[in-house]
Amino acid sequence: MIQVDTREQNNSHIISYFIRNRVDYFKSKMYVGDYCMFNNPSLVIERKGSLLELAGNVGAGHDTFKAELERLDKINGRMVLLIEDTTPIEEWSSPRSQMSGKTMKKILDAWCSKHCMTIVQINKHDAGQKIIQILEEK
Repeated sequence: MIQVDTREQNNSHIISYFIRNRVDYFKSKMYVGDYCMFNNPSLVIERKGSLLELAGNVGAGHDTFKAELERLDKINGRMVLLIEDTTPIEEWSSPRSQMSGKTMKKILDAWCSKHCMTIVQINKHDAGQKIIQILEEK
C-alpha cells in the first residue's frame, strides 16, 4: 500500500502506472516526502518533475526544502530524491533560472552528506516503476 501526498502535483503518469499494475495506493497529507509505503513511513520519495523545479527548491525554496529535511531527521528517515530528468545536474542550465547546475550540485551534495538523502535521476516514463522498486527495498 503506497501513500501519496495530496499536495503532489503533475503525477498522473505515476497514478496511471499504479492503476495499470494494480498497485494499491491512497492519498493523504504526508509529514515528509511525496511517496512512501504505508508500513514503512521512514523511507520516503521526494519527486521532482524536472531540474528546473529542483532549482527552484534549492534556490528560492531553500528554506522549505531544508525544513522538510529537518522533519526527515526527526523521524530518522531516509529520503530518495527522485528527479525526472537524466541531464547530469552539474551540466544543467536554464535561461529560466539564475541557479547553475554546478551550484545546485554542490548544495545537493552538502544536503546528502548532512541528511540521509540520495539522488536518483530517471526518465519520466519510468517514474511509477522506479517508485515501487525503491519502496520495496529492504
